[in-house]
Amino acid sequence: MTGAERGVAIGVATLVFLIGASAGAALVGGLGGVASLSTVFLVLTALPVAGTAVLLLAGRRRTALA
Repeated sequence: MTGAERGVAIGVATLVFLIGASAGAALVGGLGGVASLSTVFLVLTALPVAGTAVLLLAGRRRTALA
């Protein structure tokens, strides 16, 4: 891996981390008034677990570019 590729990988990882953190804060803030805080945190924990399960069950599929 070259230095440029490493820089891109770090940038993408940082972007994903920041987007995930802001989405989590919005979820807690939005659902906090509707549901109890424990329910909100349960949903907040369940979403990444469900996403990871879907990715693992689907496996890696590569599509050919035309």
